[in-house]
Amino acid sequence: MAERTRPASAFLGAPAFLTLVPLAAHALLSPLGFNPTDDGFVLAYSRRILLGQVPHRDFIMIRPALSPLLHAPLVRWAGENTYLLSRLVVWLELAAIAWLWIGIIERLAARPWGPRARLILALIAFAATACEFPIMAWHTIDGLFLASAGLALCVRDGSRAKLVGYSLTGLACLCKQSFVFAGPLAALVLGDAKRPRLWIAMLAPGLLYAAWAGAVGALPDAVLQLTSQTGLLTSGLLGYLRWEVWIGALAGVAATRLGGERRDERAGHRVSLAFAVLSLLGLSIGLATGTALRASFALFGLAGAATLARPSDRPWRKAGLIVLIVAWSSSISVGYNYPGLAGGALMTLLLARVARRPETCGRWAAAGAIAALLVVLGCFGWARTHHIYREDIAPRLTMALDGVLPGARGVRTNPNTYRFLAELEQGTKVALRFGKSYAILPDCPGWWVEARQANPLPIDWAQEIELKRPELMDRVIRALDAGRDTNIVIVSKAEARSLPKLYRLGHYDAVEHVRQRFTKIAESDLFELYR
Repeated sequence: MAERTRPASAFLGAPAFLTLVPLAAHALLSPLGFNPTDDGFVLAYSRRILLGQVPHRDFIMIRPALSPLLHAPLVRWAGENTYLLSRLVVWLELAAIAWLWIGIIERLAARPWGPRARLILALIAFAATACEFPIMAWHTIDGLFLASAGLALCVRDGSRAKLVGYSLTGLACLCKQSFVFAGPLAALVLGDAKRPRLWIAMLAPGLLYAAWAGAVGALPDAVLQLTSQTGLLTSGLLGYLRWEVWIGALAGVAATRLGGERRDERAGHRVSLAFAVLSLLGLSIGLATGTALRASFALFGLAGAATLARPSDRPWRKAGLIVLIVAWSSSISVGYNYPGLAGGALMTLLLARVARRPETCGRWAAAGAIAALLVVLGCFGWARTHHIYREDIAPRLTMALDGVLPGARGVRTNPNTYRFLAELEQGTKVALRFGKSYAILPDCPGWWVEARQANPLPIDWAQEIELKRPELMDRVIRALDAGRDTNIVIVSKAEARSLPKLYRLGHYDAVEHVRQRFTKIAESDLFELYR
């Protein structure tokens, strides 16, 4: 495809969007909420790397180590502002992902947009990308950002751009293994599968990672940990046999049928309009009701129908397949198997069917686009203040974590989470009075991000997901037993994942081991201390 010239406003729009939108979202939304279950999880790994610990060998990590390495500079320098600044980085990534998919689909579908249409699409895509996913440093977000940046280069004509692009898709796999499918499948769709240099570019990051692990003596541990999850069939295939996917697909088929013969231009426009209305309606309802992640499955089904609705339009089919591949890759997860983070790409694909240059749009179409944007942004604002990840609604987040959670200056939470963290802080002080270091079970990995003491255990989050192999649980148990003379073990009595409500802690093997083999020395409402 020949390179097209764009007006200067198109190039000026990118810096404005990629700075102003994330900064506005950060100022309004980043202080809202904290949950001790997995907030700070990736940053805690960054802290370990900064302390000189080797991933896999010195601590358990069931994903590759690129994500914590990317966030390590922030942990090194941000101090008490670590959480707020890390959330700004996430907003920047989400905005970049939304903008990159505007360009990818524009190029693949041969559908150029003017500045106004591009801005409207980008804002809707941003709302769909951010939806209600927790704003925290996370391997899936990092992987999706790298994969999106890589594919934005892969769809270009130059061989150097493709080489760098496929290298970035390979790097995405070092954030999360599920992105291993994105590069090869994209190469097949884009017609690049017969170019050996591009396969070398894709495979090089993984091979270098394996070589590094072998050089530092971490390869056996890396193999054990990186292969500990075996839920590809469940989350990647069976997870898509959901009613939301079928509803979306059936709605797309119905829109196509009602539009009549697709070769007729007017009928084709009716089909395109139906896809756009359905996608906007689904996104808005999902955001307003706190079901945007589940609604992303319906958008996936709708995008699949939209892709198949034009069998003779090869550019459009390429665009649709690339979007579906990346959405699927980002969703493969044991604990969070939704294509929600690819919502922006899915929405852009669906809206691209009706998007035109501003000069070809009538006043009613332009007014409708602006009205749709206002509805989506309104629902987005409601979602991010009333459906906060494992939190209360924004007006009830009245407790500042300054001085309670290390690194969380400026973050506000609900009274129960504040109480949980305040009691945890008191428990650490009790341990220090005994002249001991301390370990925390089973949750609160984010405590270790800026804590003065390093975590003495080889795991920050002793959940079943992280310790699925018996060998990994045995490693944690051995570390607990080996540290009996030097460590106080602080055990939660409440489920951190249920906050702001308080529920009794469920069964965790490491916790039961401590309760049966160690001696309780102190207790508060929400914690027990053992030695």
